[in-house]
Amino acid sequence: MNLLSAATRAPAVIEDVIARLRTSAGVAKPAVVYFGESHSVPSVLAAQLDLLRALAPAAGGPADLRTARTHLVLEMFNVQQQSLLDRFAAGATTQEELARCYDESSEGFPMSHYCRLIECARDQGVVCHAGFVPREMARLMVANKRDALQQAAEMFPAEHFVEGNAKHFKYFCSLMTEHPGLDSTDELEASPRMRSIFDAQVLKDSCMASVVFGILQRHKASGSPQPVTVLAIAGSGHIDCGFGISERVRFLCKQSNIEVDDVIVTTRPSSDPPGSPPPGDFICVYDEHEEDQEESGKPV
Repeated sequence: MNLLSAATRAPAVIEDVIARLRTSAGVAKPAVVYFGESHSVPSVLAAQLDLLRALAPAAGGPADLRTARTHLVLEMFNVQQQSLLDRFAAGATTQEELARCYDESSEGFPMSHYCRLIECARDQGVVCHAGFVPREMARLMVANKRDALQQAAEMFPAEHFVEGNAKHFKYFCSLMTEHPGLDSTDELEASPRMRSIFDAQVLKDSCMASVVFGILQRHKASGSPQPVTVLAIAGSGHIDCGFGISERVRFLCKQSNIEVDDVIVTTRPSSDPPGSPPPGDFICVYDEHEEDQEESGKPV
């Protein structure tokens, strides 16, 4: 895996990502690192672990929601599974038990891969948060948007659902083409079915944005002088080009007068041509042979 500056394609290191979060005035603000991953790729996981350790370098014992300075928000767990993460963090359940309970759901991510992130977070005193609505709710969003939004309001505030705009929809459609960001999307954009699938994507984006915003909002209310940092990990289709999750967090923070720095790290196989505009601030380039054929970085 190689880390590159998206703008220049020059080699970069994890410390460069951290440096992007520092303001020119030297004033520490709340910060969010959005990591748009290609799912289940070993070298991508290695980069995420390095980044998590860099963001939370001091192992501080069990994580405390009220005082933790670093938070990890994960697409792989839906918000109804938060108790799984909490029990694991508290040492009340084993990795095997967590994986067994998780596999009874329809989320479908391999815990043999993602438990390494959860273990690292626990070891570093980082609080883990479930980030998405359940997959069943996303499917309902495709079939019946009104009913889905009514049910989603029981999981995150209804006002945190932010509709997608035309530019976001166009980019979303491009993800379904052979060369995202480059190929024509006119036919896809004309499809009512594609619009419904996009609504489901936006529902997921809005849910994770609500989780991230909630962390930032609680930190502001606490009056703590210590900045808080959030690492949000989701498929690259939810993060690239500043659409999706990050767009919604910025919107919610602006409404609440919360100043926040952010940086986008995304992933691409080495065979992909450079996109225009750059999909993020940094790109993790990996060998395409690593990619799990059942779990791509494209939205599902």
